[in-house]
Amino acid sequence: MEKKTNLFDHLGQPIASTNSEDDYNLPVATQAFIETRINSALDDLREQNRRDLGELSKEHAKKWRSLAIISTIITIIVTLYAPNKIITWMGNQIDKKLTEPMLINSADRLIDTKMNKYVSDKFEPLKQDASELKSTINIINEKIKEKQALLEIGQIDILEKLYIQELGIASKAGSKSAYLELIQKNDNPAKNKDLITATIKEIELFYDADRGRFSYPVLVKKETMEDPGFTVDEVVFSLRNNENLAEAAINTLSKLKSKATISELCKIVLSSNDLRAVTRAIRAIEIITEVKIQPLEFEKVRIWWEQNKDKKQFLGNYDGYCEVRSKMNQNIISQSDLDTFIESLSGTINSDSMALHSKCLKAGFLIIRNKINNAKLILDEVKKIKSDYYWYYVWEATLKIKEGDLEEAVSSVNLALKKSPTSDVVKTIKMWKIFNPIIENSKITWPINIDQALKSSDLKSPVAD
Repeated sequence: MEKKTNLFDHLGQPIASTNSEDDYNLPVATQAFIETRINSALDDLREQNRRDLGELSKEHAKKWRSLAIISTIITIIVTLYAPNKIITWMGNQIDKKLTEPMLINSADRLIDTKMNKYVSDKFEPLKQDASELKSTINIINEKIKEKQALLEIGQIDILEKLYIQELGIASKAGSKSAYLELIQKNDNPAKNKDLITATIKEIELFYDADRGRFSYPVLVKKETMEDPGFTVDEVVFSLRNNENLAEAAINTLSKLKSKATISELCKIVLSSNDLRAVTRAIRAIEIITEVKIQPLEFEKVRIWWEQNKDKKQFLGNYDGYCEVRSKMNQNIISQSDLDTFIESLSGTINSDSMALHSKCLKAGFLIIRNKINNAKLILDEVKKIKSDYYWYYVWEATLKIKEGDLEEAVSSVNLALKKSPTSDVVKTIKMWKIFNPIIENSKITWPINIDQALKSSDLKSPVAD
C-alpha cells in the first residue's frame, strides 16, 4: 500500500489538498520523488535540529558548569579568606567612622532625628509628675511662709523681751545708757510695756536698796587698805584719774561734805555713763546740800544745777591742784616751776578751803623758796582744820628743818609715816632735797617693805634746795 504524504507550509502546517489521492495531477514518479525529497529534507531537518539542540545543550551546560565552578571557588574563598578580611575591613570602617567628628555628626543626626521624640516620650510622665510636684511645693511654700511669718513675729517678740531684760541687767551693772534707753522705750508706745515698766521698777528698787546699805566702798591706800585721812582735793584727783575708783571716791566725798565738790558731782551725774557712780554722786549731793533726790532722778539734778551753778560755794576749782600733782613726778623742777605750782595751788585753795593737800604743798614750796612766814600761816590753817593730817606732818618737817630743829623734823616725819606708811609719803620725803638733812637719820621709822622697794629704784630729787 502506498504511503500517503502530506505537504507542509513554512510554519510546518499540512497543506490541505482539494483533491483526493486519485486526483493528483503529478505523475507517480514525480510524486514519489517529491515525497522522497521531502522526507529526506525532513530527516535532515530532524538531524540538524538534534545536532543544534545537542550543541546548544553543551554550550549552556558549559556555561552553568563554569558558573558553578566560579561559585564554588568564590564559596571557598569566602569561607577561607572573607572572615579575616571582613574583620579587618570592619575594623578599618570602625576606626574610620568612630572618630570624634564622625561621632559628633552621628550623635547630632540621631539627636535631630530620634532624640526629640525619645526625650519627649520619656519626659512626658516626668513633666506631669513635676507639674504635680510643683503645685504641691507651691502649697507647701505658702504654708511655710505663713509659719515663718508667725515664727518671725514670735522671735522678734522674744528678742525684744530678752533685750529689755539685758538692758535691765546692764543698768544694774552700771550702764546709764541702758537705763535711759529703757526710759525712752517706756515713754513711747510699744509692745512689752508691762515688762519695761516692771524692769524699770526693779532697777529703781535695786538702787534704792544700794543707797540704804550700811557699808559701802571708800577710797583707801592700796598698801594699808585704809583711809589715812584723805582730803577733798586728793579725792577729786583720784576721781578724775581713775575710773575704777569713781564709786569709792564719791562715797569719800559724801563723808567729807565739802560744798565746793558739788560742781564735780553734778558733772558726774550729767555726763558719766557709770550708773553706779551716778547714783552715788546723787546720794552725795543729797547729803551735802540736803536736797531730797531719788537715786535715779537725773532730771531733777539737772534742773537744780541750772538754778545753782553760779553759786561760788559749789564751784570748787581743782584744776590747778590736779595739774601740780601730775607734774610733781618730773625729774627736774626749776625754781620758776615752783612759782607756777604755787600760783596754781592758790586757785584751788581759794575755791575750797578744805583743799588741805593743796595748802600743804603750797606751804612746802614756799619753804623751799624761803618764804617761811607765809608757809607758817598756811600750815597753821591746816592744823586748825585737821591737825593729824599726814601731809601736814610731812611738810611741817621741812619747816622744822629750815628752823634747824632736826629732832622735831624727824618726829614729824615719823608721825606722817605712822599715819600713812605708804609709798607716796616715802617717795616724797626721799625725792625732795629739802629733806636731805634728816634722810639718813636712824630714828626715822621707815616702812620696811616700801623703803626697800624705793631703795632699789632710781630716785632723783626733782628740785635743788
